[in-house]
Amino acid sequence: MNAGIVILQDETPCIVYDEELPCPVRHVEFDYEDHQITLVYDVSKAEEVQNLKFDFPLDRRFLSLLEKEGSVTLASIKNEQLVDIKEYSVIFLNRK
Repeated sequence: MNAGIVILQDETPCIVYDEELPCPVRHVEFDYEDHQITLVYDVSKAEEVQNLKFDFPLDRRFLSLLEKEGSVTLASIKNEQLVDIKEYSVIFLNRK
């Protein structure tokens, strides 16, 4: 899956991906130790689907928007258009 972070025209932080997610998302986590975000799936423990942790740390502007809003939008991209746009709360881990 390819994914990227964008800031929408209304200053909403958004994570855009190009493939169908394996499960519905429950929330998004941001970890201050590595500055990375994780999509936490809404699945039972028996299903053992691994949450999706992004490989790269967030930049300061995107992080500032996450802290201000307390939420992030997820959207998939099809035919160069954002679709399936949904908002999720962000849980901040290891805040100092």
